[in-house]
Amino acid sequence: MTTVIVTRPEPDNALLCAALIEGGYTPVALPLMQITPKGLDPAARQLIADLDLFDVVICTSGHAARLAAEAIDRVWPQLPVAPAWYAVGQRTARVLAGYGIEAIVPARETSEGLLGLDALQALGGCRCLILRGEGGRDHLRVSLVHRGARVDTLELYVREPVIVTDPMRRQALDAEAAFAVVTSGELVGHLAGVLPPDADHPVCLIVPTERVARIARERGYRAVVAGRASNAATLDALNGSHA
Repeated sequence: MTTVIVTRPEPDNALLCAALIEGGYTPVALPLMQITPKGLDPAARQLIADLDLFDVVICTSGHAARLAAEAIDRVWPQLPVAPAWYAVGQRTARVLAGYGIEAIVPARETSEGLLGLDALQALGGCRCLILRGEGGRDHLRVSLVHRGARVDTLELYVREPVIVTDPMRRQALDAEAAFAVVTSGELVGHLAGVLPPDADHPVCLIVPTERVARIARERGYRAVVAGRASNAATLDALNGSHA
């Protein structure tokens, strides 16, 4: 069976590994990043308390969705009606739905897809809240500001690199994997330190967007764009890449 290295943070890594096994692949779990929740400072708690004052809330990841929903549950006995909710992808929307929050998802499950929605074009006078991790891309916020919105960001977690031990590095090299699943440009950089593009058995990266593919190719990797970061899209890309 084809071997695939999986680099996502947990618990996403384990879920994708299970899907790969079901799809007939041999996964090698190599999470290169971990998600650490941030404590909410007074300014962050005030944003949660002011949730009903926002017109738009945009959630950029499943991790942000879970942490935000938990924080909202502690403050709001009943979800305020006011804001319209948007999620960057179906997985993020499913996390929100588990807390009773219905979110709009763009057909193209990226920040650019969100920015293409008709409802997010003319935003003069609108107040928007972006839920994300620390140090995330600022493209979404800047674009909304240019469209007239007043934008606040609530950073709910920190992405931290996993310390790769020698046994982990050896396992990755010995796997002689054909593919590696990498969902961000940051992860491409971390992978290069473990499994460089000029390794004896170079891997082809499965990535969610053309932006990440460009970063991978600049590093010297081959890359296949899945179009989304979902498990289903990843499997489709793998199946299509050696059909």
